[in-house]
Amino acid sequence: MMKIQRCCMLMLGMLIAGIFVFPLYGASAQNLKPVLILADVSGSMQDDTEGYYQNDRNPEDRAKVYVLKELLLRMSPELSCDSGIYRFRYLSGDSRMYEIFMPIAAYTHRDRAEKIQKEFAADYATFNRRTPIADMLRQSDEQELGKLKGRITLLLISDGRESFYDPEDKKGPLTTLRGLKEKYGAELTVHTVFVPQKLETDDADKKGKELLENMAKDGEGRCFYAPELLKNPEEITALCDLLCEKKAREVIAAPPVAEPEPEKPAVAAAVTPASPSDADGDGVYDEQDECPDTPRGARVNIKGCWVLEGLLFAFDKWDIRPQYYPNLDEVVVILKKNPSIKAEIQGHTDNKGTAAYNEKLSRKRAESVKAYLVKKGIEPQRLTTSGYGFTKPVAPNKTKEGRALNRRVELKPIW
Repeated sequence: MMKIQRCCMLMLGMLIAGIFVFPLYGASAQNLKPVLILADVSGSMQDDTEGYYQNDRNPEDRAKVYVLKELLLRMSPELSCDSGIYRFRYLSGDSRMYEIFMPIAAYTHRDRAEKIQKEFAADYATFNRRTPIADMLRQSDEQELGKLKGRITLLLISDGRESFYDPEDKKGPLTTLRGLKEKYGAELTVHTVFVPQKLETDDADKKGKELLENMAKDGEGRCFYAPELLKNPEEITALCDLLCEKKAREVIAAPPVAEPEPEKPAVAAAVTPASPSDADGDGVYDEQDECPDTPRGARVNIKGCWVLEGLLFAFDKWDIRPQYYPNLDEVVVILKKNPSIKAEIQGHTDNKGTAAYNEKLSRKRAESVKAYLVKKGIEPQRLTTSGYGFTKPVAPNKTKEGRALNRRVELKPIW
């Protein structure tokens, strides 16, 4: 009788472990944080490395920005998680502190390396290209982190030569980063790679190194040293394992199941409340998600629907302006990674003008998006277009901001 009771208790304990432990590990396995690499291409990154870096392929390419590019190439085969690359710099008259080089997606090693090798520009004019680390972080929060609710790992590769603020100034990079950590907590992790000008660091290098070390510390991450990464392939592997949470996956693969103690009630483990569910991992909880099947990596609006946010058209026009090509390139990547998905491209407008006019305008804008995607290699039979005019607003049309949100193109995936 005692043996039967003990066996039942053991089975009950294992059942509870399956219910309350394995879903927790499984969620981590399916929803590892994406990685966004912030690549500093400011003017100071054009400085010569003075001997510690020699590009065997192109001996004249010895600037710090080529160190950055080489690191990206060496990381490519090691990055096993969804990742993206943004380049940042300051240009007078340009409000954008960064540009999307590769949107966050699940790239193959070959695709990532080929794009970096062919398209990552490093030889540019240095005039007025100062380093806006703090402003870049604030803009990233406004345009990127907020959409993901901070659930992301950032890797900043830089010489740390912030041009506009002292590190601990109220608008400086350290204060800004601490504010982001306070806002997002453990959802946001920040690692850094310091790219020095020379091995015998001068005062500027020392300040840059100190800044990046402190940023990693405040971001609950690690600071790596570029010369060591170049010298030791094991360091590159360690960095990429850290970014892609490889150790977490190893734990997930074989979670420990402890034998329950007979004298403790087995149901005690059930008191932990369930976390809100987000089945498609788009950052919008299921109970508020009106589009619960968006593919991984898709940008969504406040209702969880796949949207080409920021894709604006000139008045009474439907041609796509070049600055919005990166937004569409994100869609190309997602569709190529999911060849079984078809998509309905849905055009929408604000309420200015007649219903008939806006229906026609929204349809033409959807067709422009389709033409771009087909030009980039997406089969036309996978894409349909619709124009909804102003019949499906996502925000009130009473304000300028609301009307801007309603002038949009959405994509409805068809599985």
